[in-house]
Amino acid sequence: MEKECINCLLLPLATGRLLVPAALVAHVQPLEQPIIQRDDGPPWLVGNIDWRNHQLPVIAPDHRASETIAILHTLEPETGPEFFACLLSELPRFLQFPRQGISWSKQEDRPLPCVVGAVQLDDGPAWIPDLEGLEAALQ
Repeated sequence: MEKECINCLLLPLATGRLLVPAALVAHVQPLEQPIIQRDDGPPWLVGNIDWRNHQLPVIAPDHRASETIAILHTLEPETGPEFFACLLSELPRFLQFPRQGISWSKQEDRPLPCVVGAVQLDDGPAWIPDLEGLEAALQ
């Protein structure tokens, strides 16, 4: 009997790593345009970029120079943005592991306020984002 596996992408940020379902990531690309700065949001909402005729909010817990950006689908495109972008410190990594292989971690410092918790991977912790909370904060 095959084990049920979860396909995820590990998104490296300047201050940690986010673990998201692989189906959530629409595109990963070089950051080829400047970010239009915003002053009306929390510090982790750094601005907007134009992507395929959409203005996407860009999140980054610690806005440092980045050359890569991940475009992610939202869960509720009817009530807010269809996509958002996340600045990455390096290229994401694909992970596939058995559902039973998830081990919750007790990490206290969180890179973003919209985090459900952390999981312990072989090479360290990764954050699980609260996607509904994050999308609500982007509106």
